[in-house]
Amino acid sequence: MTVVIDGTLGVDTIQANTVTSAKIVDGTIVGADLSGGVGNGSLTQYTTAVTPLPAATAVTTVSHGLGVIPAEAVLEFVCLTAEQGYSVGDVIQNPGASNGVFILGSIVWKSLTQVGTGWSSATSGWLILNKTTAAGVVPTASNWSYRFKLRAA
Repeated sequence: MTVVIDGTLGVDTIQANTVTSAKIVDGTIVGADLSGGVGNGSLTQYTTAVTPLPAATAVTTVSHGLGVIPAEAVLEFVCLTAEQGYSVGDVIQNPGASNGVFILGSIVWKSLTQVGTGWSSATSGWLILNKTTAAGVVPTASNWSYRFKLRAA
């Protein structure tokens, strides 16, 4: 689906599979939430979901197509099979990682064309909190997909 809005200063275009909301001021797109696409202006985009989760000691990169280095990039895990108190479709932002001793926040890097993350501990790996007990647990990789939520400006 392509949405084109002719603004007074030019034409803003959004290309996406789904546009969930758009804010338009004086004929110009000033914000939108979309998935599965690319865009320009002050837009939020999700990269294509990937499963299973990246392995410990692995680096993963995803192409984003924004055309700019994202102003913001957030790693998200999406539940595919219920576990640890989460239901299918639940989303965890900024999951942690553990080396068996320390718990760290996820590290995300971004460039003009890609966004990525990695974790370098073979002893533990990704860490989430049980939704009911808040205990730190290692998710079953095949029960989750990951994606990046990006904001262009």
